[in-house]
Amino acid sequence: MKYALLILLVLAIGCSERVITTTPIPKPSFDGLSEETQVAVRQSKRMVLLTLEPWHGTFHEHRILSTKEVTDLAELSKVVAAFDMTVTEDQNWFKANCFDPRHAIQIEIDGESCDLLICFSCGLGERNFSGKRSWFGISQTGREKMNDVFEELGVTLSPGSRKPN
Repeated sequence: MKYALLILLVLAIGCSERVITTTPIPKPSFDGLSEETQVAVRQSKRMVLLTLEPWHGTFHEHRILSTKEVTDLAELSKVVAAFDMTVTEDQNWFKANCFDPRHAIQIEIDGESCDLLICFSCGLGERNFSGKRSWFGISQTGREKMNDVFEELGVTLSPGSRKPN
């Protein structure tokens, strides 16, 4: 009986999309996106765009739905513009009790991979670099732009990418 109540509680908590994720929900602490990472995104000559299904997978515990390597300067500038609209310094970012990223951008900083995962549902971004994880705010203003750029560049969107919160 205890387990049945626990399962019901777990099902009741989460995003409005009612997706249960295996990713531990971080404590809401705002690290912000480092200046080093912001500069690296803007100066990147190569990015890998990924769309994710926020369930069991191999990319930071999420399943990769689609990927696209971007090296064309015009395409890179579109991704940077969408990313700039998406990242926020607003500390009121934590909007839902989930971390179900549907978008990710992979760049390199000093020859090391840096993965930026984006969850528009809760307004949380995760930076994975050099074995460390940090969190930054995500603004809803960039959601449609990010989706449009990913689609324009041939990246298949996750079914939950266009859902409003």
